[in-house]
Amino acid sequence: MPWETRKGRSYYYRSRRVNGRVVNEYVGKGVLADIVAGQVEAGHAQRAAWQARKRREEAVEARVRQFDSMCDTMLHAAMATAGIFYHRGEWRRKRDFQEH
Repeated sequence: MPWETRKGRSYYYRSRRVNGRVVNEYVGKGVLADIVAGQVEAGHAQRAAWQARKRREEAVEARVRQFDSMCDTMLHAAMATAGIFYHRGEWRRKRDFQEH
């Protein structure tokens, strides 16, 4: 927890990693510490909002990819029914196909 109480006073500490170890860094007390704590909290809120938006966008992208795959499947089925097949990047009509 960033706020620590020692001898009845509150102090703000920030934890960070240095060479793989967690180091507690003294930030301050009073108004300065309140400002820094508010900025850190605002940063956490922004990150949470960004992550939520990213999850929503990924869900939409997954649905679009699924729809695209279904459209491809339907296209291939319709073309095969019409006697057309996909070969090396081109749609080609079968030579001996008889239309009814």
